[in-house]
Amino acid sequence: MNCDDFIRHRPHAYKEQGEALDSRTIHVDSGQEASGPWIVMAETTTYRVSGRVVSERAPVPAGWRVTIGHRSMTVKNSNGAFEICGLPPGEYGIRADGQIDGRRMIGDAKIRVEKEDLNDVRIAPEPSASIRARIETEDGASVDSSAMDILTLADSFPHDSLPQPRREPDGSFLIDEIYTGDYRFVLSPLPSGSYLKSARLGEQDVIDTPVRIRGGELIDSLVFTVSGKASIVTGVVQDEGGANLSGATVILQPDPKHGEPDIHTCFRTADQGGSFTCDNLAPGKYRAAAWRGSLDEKARNDAGSKGVPLELSEGQHVSIVLHVLDQ
Repeated sequence: MNCDDFIRHRPHAYKEQGEALDSRTIHVDSGQEASGPWIVMAETTTYRVSGRVVSERAPVPAGWRVTIGHRSMTVKNSNGAFEICGLPPGEYGIRADGQIDGRRMIGDAKIRVEKEDLNDVRIAPEPSASIRARIETEDGASVDSSAMDILTLADSFPHDSLPQPRREPDGSFLIDEIYTGDYRFVLSPLPSGSYLKSARLGEQDVIDTPVRIRGGELIDSLVFTVSGKASIVTGVVQDEGGANLSGATVILQPDPKHGEPDIHTCFRTADQGGSFTCDNLAPGKYRAAAWRGSLDEKARNDAGSKGVPLELSEGQHVSIVLHVLDQ
């Protein structure tokens, strides 16, 4: 089917009172009746968008898909040509998604459909990068890494991707479908009494400093080093009268903070006796604080300015008493 088979003028639901119809929610209780918004149909002109998926590794293999909104088509021509019809005026995201030599490739573009067909739209997909990682223990310490997973952190993930590291039979990890962007890599959960001492990509430590990954790279040098000599802080939270306070929120955060998110921060909820334990702390300076209620930005700022200062050495075990901060 080509665009000549589509009716150019067709009914189309418009936005009522500036709000998209699909964003309306109607709640009906048992035994009640409710009326929804009026859906008004108006005739609109639709248009065609055509172009090519372009790749340095042409010809483009069959099976690629091009998607605009809820419409998609399979690119069957080796020159990557595509054509999608019946689009009313508006702004759209357009995506090409496929594989070359077993490596997933994605390309995104923004287009605006106004009063005419769009021709010669070009989408240049980028190949995903692949990173192989391994976990080492410092000085051969006995640390159980079997439950650890790699977390990939970024301000935003290109192409809406969410890298999913998978463990290989030899215990290493493979991170696929990661595209050009700045990333950090950490381990979680860590066994009690251990901490992540370093995460190195080549010569760069990437615990607190994002590293630039480029699409298509094959990286075999991400190494996590785990130490079995974590600092441990145990304590009790007390109210203004000195009584142990259950359910209080406790935070130990580096002083100053290392980054956002700060993976070295420990959050806990005091138990029924007001007790808490943070047992995966890296050595360094911290602020410890407790308060009633849930965590918010004010509480974190108060912890940084009013919290009890601590300086922890590797393997040290400290016991403290925290009094709740004023809200």
